[in-house]
Amino acid sequence: MPEPDDQERKGFTRLDSPDGKSAVYVLQAAPDSEGGHSRQSLEACVEMQVDAMSWVARRKGLEVTPEFEQTLREEARVYWKEFERQMRAKGIPPHIMELFEAVTKREAVRLAWKMVITKDELTQLIFNSHSHLGYRHRLRFREFHPPQHKTYSDDISDAIGKARPGPAAPEMVKAMRKMHAI
Repeated sequence: MPEPDDQERKGFTRLDSPDGKSAVYVLQAAPDSEGGHSRQSLEACVEMQVDAMSWVARRKGLEVTPEFEQTLREEARVYWKEFERQMRAKGIPPHIMELFEAVTKREAVRLAWKMVITKDELTQLIFNSHSHLGYRHRLRFREFHPPQHKTYSDDISDAIGKARPGPAAPEMVKAMRKMHAI
C-alpha cells in the first residue's frame, strides 16, 4: 500500500490541471469537534499561498529552494493564524444574531426583509457558526461526470494546443461544444 503524502495526511489533496499551470486544493474530511476541519482549511490556505508565492518568485527569476519554501510556509502559517484569530474575535454580527434569536417566523421574516448582509458578515457567520452558535457545516459539491466525458479532457487539450489566430478550426469548434456540454 503506498504511503500517503504529506498533504493527504493533513486532510487535503492538491489536484493539478493537465497542463500543470494551476492547482485546486480539495478538503477530504468532514469537520470534527476539536476543530480539525479548521486546521485542514488552514493548511490548505497555507499551501495555496506557498504555491502562489513560489510561482511569483520563479517569475522574478529567484531560485525556489526547499528552505525558501519552508520560510514561505512559516510566514503563511503566521498570516492565516492571525486571520483566524481576528475572525474569531469579530464573532457574528449582532443583526445576524437577532435573526437567529427570532422566536416566530413573522419576526424572522420582518428582520430578514430589512437586512443587508455583506460578504464579510457572511464570512464571519460561516467561520464562527460552530464556536458561537453550535452549528456545523462543510463544503460539499456534487459532481456528475458521464463516462464519455473522461476522454473529453484529452480532446479539448489537443484542440486548444493546436489553436491558431483566425477562424476556429472544426476541431476547436467541437472542443468548445464539448466544454460547454461539460
